[in-house]
Amino acid sequence: MMKKQLILTLLLSVICFTANAQFDKYFESGALRMDYLHAGDNTHETYYFSNISHETYWAGNKSNVIDSKEYGTQLVKIFDVKSGKLIFSRGHCTLFNEWLFTNEASTSRRAFRESIQFPTPKNKVRVEIYKRNKKGNFIKGFSQIIDPKKYDIAPAKIDFKTIDLEYHGHFSKKLDIVLLAEGYDATQYDLFVADCKKYVEDIFSFSPYKERRKDFNIRAVWTPSKDSGVTIPGENIWRNTAFGGRFYTFDSERYFTIEDYTEVCMVAGSVPYDAIYILGNTLKYGGGGIYNFYAIGSARNKELAGEVHVHEMGHSICGLTDEYAANGVTNEMYNSKVEPWEENITTLADFKKKEIWNSLLSKNIDIPTQLNEKTENKVAVFEGAGYSEKGVYRPKKNCMMRAFDGSGLFCPICKEAINRTIDRYTK
Repeated sequence: MMKKQLILTLLLSVICFTANAQFDKYFESGALRMDYLHAGDNTHETYYFSNISHETYWAGNKSNVIDSKEYGTQLVKIFDVKSGKLIFSRGHCTLFNEWLFTNEASTSRRAFRESIQFPTPKNKVRVEIYKRNKKGNFIKGFSQIIDPKKYDIAPAKIDFKTIDLEYHGHFSKKLDIVLLAEGYDATQYDLFVADCKKYVEDIFSFSPYKERRKDFNIRAVWTPSKDSGVTIPGENIWRNTAFGGRFYTFDSERYFTIEDYTEVCMVAGSVPYDAIYILGNTLKYGGGGIYNFYAIGSARNKELAGEVHVHEMGHSICGLTDEYAANGVTNEMYNSKVEPWEENITTLADFKKKEIWNSLLSKNIDIPTQLNEKTENKVAVFEGAGYSEKGVYRPKKNCMMRAFDGSGLFCPICKEAINRTIDRYTK
């Protein structure tokens, strides 16, 4: 047994060394941030290059620069121009792609500021952005040649106070979270620091985060606002804040978002980061989370702040979707003939693709599964998820991605998905 373990350890070491050597062949320290406009409507979308900047840090794992999962509605690919080799890829979602499902997107066109960050290439690269279509396939929508040695690429302008909250090792082998302040005025620095510390203790009170605490680094960036509090249009509350965050996004009262992602990235680059979480200075319950984009939540909600934080991190870091269903809503967001990319829901179009779910599925369970006393504690396939009462299915009766029932538990599928996500950053 010891001999087998030694062989496995040596094999993993060789794989890691080879992957790092590949990284060093194509990349050097730091990062590039490419800013662009993402514009269009529900029938057409396009991208307009805006700016490129040098940033001090790229916090990713050098062994995992190619995204094998390809989660998300967008996919960025970076090719070395000389060899044509794919050297970096990363899936993500955007607020623009969510807006496309609104009624407004059928009657008007809009543009959203977005950014992507990738390790600094040594030579010319071609940046490509792909959009997932209704059939679940990625279609190229943008291409841009970037020369990292070009004289007019300026260093990013960063002049913000930073705070170390949780440190367990070098950022290349940790999942690094940066906390940003939204709606804290210049007199509320101490309040922000206290809310950051509470955030840290809140998330590490939930499994599997508490068991993986040493796999995280958490830092904060102080971004004071002119006004205290956040904008709540439905209550006629308007505040001048650092990022312009607001509730009532897309007419959903509790949906708290920030439209200008470029501004968020500019500030986040003050420290090494893999994930961005924005703390809103408000008592109002709500938040938002977009995969490999950002998450935001109410820092001051006394009862459910911790639950909101880990729920939104499920979206933004792990690509989990909501398992609840809206009353009277049928499957509109998910094509019934396409298996969703999210690990925690299925349309049963190709359920065998759900490797985690199938490995944890209760024995002798019917698919789909009727919810009753015999099945309510099983890992099964229950109808009602992904905002739809019909046609979309979830693994358990309840989960932190469905409702806060007081248990503080993620379903086994979500828990395993979170652990595997952490592994991709740390191993």
